[in-house]
Amino acid sequence: MKFYEDKTYLKMCEKAEEIQDNYIPQDGDVVFHNGKVQIFHIKEVPVYFSWSGYIWLPRQDQLQEMYREYQSNREPFFEATTPEAQNAFMLREIVRFNDTRYCASMEQLWLAFVMKEQYGKVWNGEDWVKE
Repeated sequence: MKFYEDKTYLKMCEKAEEIQDNYIPQDGDVVFHNGKVQIFHIKEVPVYFSWSGYIWLPRQDQLQEMYREYQSNREPFFEATTPEAQNAFMLREIVRFNDTRYCASMEQLWLAFVMKEQYGKVWNGEDWVKE
C-alpha cells in the first residue's frame, strides 16, 4: 500500500498543524484536495492560488529532510548515510518512544518521529497531543 492511500496517515498529516503551517508547496508533492490524492504541479497553479483546503502528505525523504534541518544546529544527523541505516536508526528511536502502534508505513513512523522530536507531540489515534 502506498503511504498516501492510508486514511490514518491522511488524518495524521491534516492534524500536524505545525508541519502544514510551515509547508512551502513544491512541484511534485503529494497533496490531498477535493477528496482525492493528487500530485501538486506548480505550473498548473492559477495566479490567485489559495492553499486552503489542501493537505500536504510528506514523503519519507521530505520528513527526513525536516529532521536533518532541525538537527543541523544540535548534533550530527546520522553517522551512516544509507537509507537503510537511517531507517534502522529511526525505527529504534520510534520504538523507544513506543509510538509504533499507529504506524503502518515508514512515512507514518517518520511523521511520528518528527512530531515527537521537534514539537514534543505524540499521536493518540485521533490527534497530536503534548506529552
